Amino acid sequence: AFTVFKAGGEKFTKAHPEVKCGVSMHPSVHSCAYFKKQKNKKPMFVTSQSEDKWEIVKSVCVPQMVLATNWEPADWRPGGKVESILKQKEELPDCRFEGFPNQKHGFFIRGDIQKEEVKKDVDRAFQLTLEFFHQYL
Repeated sequence: AFTVFKAGGEKFTKAHPEVKCGVSMHPSVHSCAYFKKQKNKKPMFVTSQSEDKWEIVKSVCVPQMVLATNWEPADWRPGGKVESILKQKEELPDCRFEGFPNQKHGFFIRGDIQKEEVKKDVDRAFQLTLEFFHQYL
């Protein structure tokens, strides 16, 4: 979610107006990390202790959808602090938080879809994501 929220922030979207929305599955913004451009080199993955996650959340200005399990910090689940901050922003047209309480962090990309409950939630997350993207892209 860190990269999605950074890309959906005011500074980035002014430079890249093609960014219209963001979807974060099993968010992990609590560990602020990103790819840093380096002159004449490949981007490097770095972590940042200097960036305040709440400032990143407050900077978001494009619609967001967060799909969280109960393994995520409470702030990132439906009804948490992140949703509260985003919903207070009048200029933000939409933010949605969906809970997947029966799943573990990473279920969407690593879940065992042979298990019916996992498959059902993966399908639901995929459908929610498609609908959100169709609305904003």
